[in-house]
Amino acid sequence: MEKAFLLLQNNNMKKQLLFLVTIFFATKAFNQSQAPGQLKITLVSAKCINKSWDGIIEFDGHGNEISVVNSYRIYSAVNTANIKSGNFSSAIFGSNVNGMTRAGSQTPNFGGINNGDVIQVGKVLIDVHLNADDYILLAPSLWEWDNIAEKNTLNNFNSQVDGDLNWAMTQPFPFSTTSIGYTNPYNERVIKNFDKYRYGPALKYQNIFNNVVCPGNGQGNRVIGLRTGTFNNVCTIVYPPTLLCLDTRLLMSVVNHNKSVQANAGSTHPERPSYISGVVEIVFTENTDHNITTSNGQYSIKLNIEFIPDVVSAPVSNTPPPLTGSINNNTVFIKKSNGVLNLNVVGNWSGKQVNSDGNYPQAVSFQLTNTGEIIFATAEKGEIGAKGTYTFSKGNINGSYTILSSNEVISFTGTLDPNTQKLNCTLGFGTSTTNQGKWTMVRN
Repeated sequence: MEKAFLLLQNNNMKKQLLFLVTIFFATKAFNQSQAPGQLKITLVSAKCINKSWDGIIEFDGHGNEISVVNSYRIYSAVNTANIKSGNFSSAIFGSNVNGMTRAGSQTPNFGGINNGDVIQVGKVLIDVHLNADDYILLAPSLWEWDNIAEKNTLNNFNSQVDGDLNWAMTQPFPFSTTSIGYTNPYNERVIKNFDKYRYGPALKYQNIFNNVVCPGNGQGNRVIGLRTGTFNNVCTIVYPPTLLCLDTRLLMSVVNHNKSVQANAGSTHPERPSYISGVVEIVFTENTDHNITTSNGQYSIKLNIEFIPDVVSAPVSNTPPPLTGSINNNTVFIKKSNGVLNLNVVGNWSGKQVNSDGNYPQAVSFQLTNTGEIIFATAEKGEIGAKGTYTFSKGNINGSYTILSSNEVISFTGTLDPNTQKLNCTLGFGTSTTNQGKWTMVRN
């Protein structure tokens, strides 16, 4: 049996053994798992980008008059009968006449919505507890009001949107398996229902707004976002509701990503994506060419999404366990028996973690003990954030660890390259060892 000795040259080895550097939250940032928690969505504000046509004479007040309307469904794909739902209508903002809430800069004395005006709303649309497998469909809309007292148009609209949402719940959730980006993940979930849910007839909003858009003056209560044109010499109206599609897989990914960023706030990581804000801006644009010729209105709203996952407390030790074994004398053995290379992996490891597609590199480090434990601990306080067990045989490593703050289990498998002395591993959630990330590690 041949023996070779690899001497680890590091004067600070013992100190580093006691203060291991890790960002174990980085593992969670790539963990696209589901989890229950509390979801809160707030309507922050509405903005006038370009005023909508309001008639030759503004009988209803100065400038535009707007309100925000929202319908939602929260449901499980396996039990669509057990749903949470609701509707919301904000105040009507504009000049302070006809009972409207004053807002905007159209006139100095009365207000009224003008280009560039931002109306602060600050109303909670949703504040509910989610199960891990829940899906969330929001259908926000923004309205131009020309007749404060007329409610039938809005009532008919809400009834139609409710029908659309009820239908969408019976269809496959369009983002259940898509990858999650960390640049603007919420905006990627804003769609027109025609984009992902193919159904008809497309003219189901025709009768609701026919008397508003198609007459000569184009005045009346209407939702911003109508598409109109002439088909067979007939004024034709199409309205694809805007949907914001959420699930706990996305919500947890954002939470874990932001924990990773916060955990490394003092570090220099030029490649690290920035902290993800919960604010998403949704734009609504008219596209009308029938009698409304002066302008096509364009508005946006801002929503703030907050998700707090349920946390199961776990004991956290402030002192890492004593480090013993061959690593203390700075010696690692490489043995060759029967032509099979066996390497000792005891020691401290650091390197890079990426997601399954090789994107979003993050720093990660851990200790492999001679008693078969894997330990993640912070350098500053020595606090253990995650720990588990591993086995190593004939160049192959397998193991799992539990993130103590959430009791989530991550499993891994990989090999030690005898030439480069690098550990190359894949990660998975629960008992799976794939689809959650990859490690490339070197011994310190």
